[in-house]
Amino acid sequence: MENKNHSLIFMLLLGLSLMWMMYTSSENEAYFQQQAEIKKMREDSLARVADSIAKTELPAYTEAEVMSDSAKNVELQKMYGAFAACANGANQTVSLENDLVKIDFSTVGGFVEKATLKKYNLYGSSEPVILNKSELSRFNVELESTSLKNINTEEMCFAVTAKNDTSVTLSLRAAQGGSFDFIYTLPKDEYMMSFQMKANGLGNQVKSASEVKINWEQEIEQKEKGRTFENRYVQLYYKEVDGGVDYLSEVEDAKEDVEDPVKWIGYKDQFFSSIFINGKNNQFTSTKLTSTVSKTKNKEVPMKSFKAEMKLPFNANSGAVADFHLYFGPNDYDILYDYDDKLNDDVLLNRIVAIGGGILRWVNQGITIPLFNFFSSFLSNYGLIILLVTLVIKMLVFPFTRSSYVSMAKMRVLKPQIEEINARIPEDKGMERQQEVMQLYSKAGVNPMGGCLPMLLQMPFLVAMYYFFPSVIDLRGQSFLWAEDLSSYDDVIKFGTEIPFIGDHLSLFCILMTVTNVVYMYFNSKMQDTGATQQMPMMKYMMYIMPFMFFFMFNDYGSGLTYYYFVSLLITIIINFVVKATVDEKKLLEKIKENQKKPQSQSSWMARMQEMQQKQKEMMEAQQKMQQNKNQNQK
Repeated sequence: MENKNHSLIFMLLLGLSLMWMMYTSSENEAYFQQQAEIKKMREDSLARVADSIAKTELPAYTEAEVMSDSAKNVELQKMYGAFAACANGANQTVSLENDLVKIDFSTVGGFVEKATLKKYNLYGSSEPVILNKSELSRFNVELESTSLKNINTEEMCFAVTAKNDTSVTLSLRAAQGGSFDFIYTLPKDEYMMSFQMKANGLGNQVKSASEVKINWEQEIEQKEKGRTFENRYVQLYYKEVDGGVDYLSEVEDAKEDVEDPVKWIGYKDQFFSSIFINGKNNQFTSTKLTSTVSKTKNKEVPMKSFKAEMKLPFNANSGAVADFHLYFGPNDYDILYDYDDKLNDDVLLNRIVAIGGGILRWVNQGITIPLFNFFSSFLSNYGLIILLVTLVIKMLVFPFTRSSYVSMAKMRVLKPQIEEINARIPEDKGMERQQEVMQLYSKAGVNPMGGCLPMLLQMPFLVAMYYFFPSVIDLRGQSFLWAEDLSSYDDVIKFGTEIPFIGDHLSLFCILMTVTNVVYMYFNSKMQDTGATQQMPMMKYMMYIMPFMFFFMFNDYGSGLTYYYFVSLLITIIINFVVKATVDEKKLLEKIKENQKKPQSQSSWMARMQEMQQKQKEMMEAQQKMQQNKNQNQK
């Protein structure tokens, strides 16, 4: 019985053991199956990652980039010496701004990253005009170093060591103390800021050198409507310390090595400029200037590239300081003229505004600009302002216009007598004809140049306007009638393609100018029909050809200029009709006949003319005699 009980207990325990083993076996199998699935998932995931990595184009790393940090620092120490720490660092932007301009500075390079003009937008856009964009410009100061490589500021990271509302200091800190600082100050309501370059306690951490090299480059992108027209006014300007303002060619690549000291360098667009100006106590001793013209008309490509390589007396080893001014702003004559006064130096920044030279500049400075400023002080419509300026100028030259007409009228009433001389003296005796005509004028008291001189006196006004209107920034963005921008062409008819000699459009103001010019030439030809001009028939044809030549020339010019010429010609035609109505040619002829009866004292001008004619006659007779002798000798 006891044995049976033991056997029963044994069988029961064996059954429980088998059941437990079966249970744990199934659990282990599930566990291992789960682990196998997890392992497979991991392997699949790793395979996908590996495949992705294999397909990814990894950047190529230089040997310096895979160095350890300590090795890299050692290498930078060898290359840059005391400024090794400045060779590493992320770029940051720090800004100064006022109501006119916002200047962003980059800590990498320590110079202007961009200058945003708040009151001016790009043509047809709400985007502001930006000068000296970092992607289109470069600025670098090179210091001679005691290490392997010279210090180029464009490669170094500056620290912002001081900042307030109007000033910021960017510094390259040296390892043993001392720094190389760029200090910028932007006053309120100014486009010009001061820029100071200062060496502080560098000692022997840089070489003792008498000068530093400064490179400044900039590409000028299109900002206005017409690329071709705008490109005419994109130029590199510079001023020598003891000389005038000069510039490089705007139509072809140009280089200039300026050995004389240079006061400032300006990168000029049609309406905006970036100007680098030396302070009173420093100047560029030698300067290499380069201007490169783009060959494409693609508006996405900059129009020109400018480069200036300058040498400046500056010993960083002994704590030198150099003061500059930076101007990022409009080519506004009044603003730049004020800066000439503020700087209290012979800088002549206003000369960057291309309003002509010599007498043309005097006309614009003394008459046109004051008139524009006066009328714009109480009028906002620039079409009306141009009309009023034109009327005032016509009033100023009216005495000359009337004098010219009266002189031509005197010659015109003498036409029958001149025709009698032409009929009496054959064509082959042209000199004799001329002498007879001149004697007739002398007896009648008529100066044949009396009609030309007054017209010549009016020419400076016409030519001065040609320079003034494309340069006056006040017209930029101003609309009048159908012209949406008086600083650009009014393309009322667009072709959609380029037509030789015309372009891709027709300007309505240019068409009106051309038609009015033809009418004026017709009226003028009638007025100048004095009989003395019969021997020059080609002149009549030229008078009608010129207006059409002007059309091809001015079709892509600013509508403000073509509108001025249209109005000016129209007013001139009206004035001529008024003058004609007030001059009685019959009474004029009677007065001339009375003068012919009186003994006339010959004017010095007429005497010189007759003397010249006599000498010319004698020379012709001598030549004829020599030819006759030569022919006889040959026989």
